[in-house]
Amino acid sequence: MSADLAADYFSVHSLDTQKKLLDDSVSAYEAALKLLQQQLKNGAIDASAVAQATTT
Repeated sequence: MSADLAADYFSVHSLDTQKKLLDDSVSAYEAALKLLQQQLKNGAIDASAVAQATTT
């Protein structure tokens, strides 16, 4: 039973780490999208870059 508990603990810890990594990735993509939207607004890029970032 102790071995199962230890395995479950490390599994949960691993999942928590993966969730943090995914949350950080989403935040980075959102920041990049906002930057691209501002560049589009300023006429520096065309809409295709924003569309691709939105899809991502």
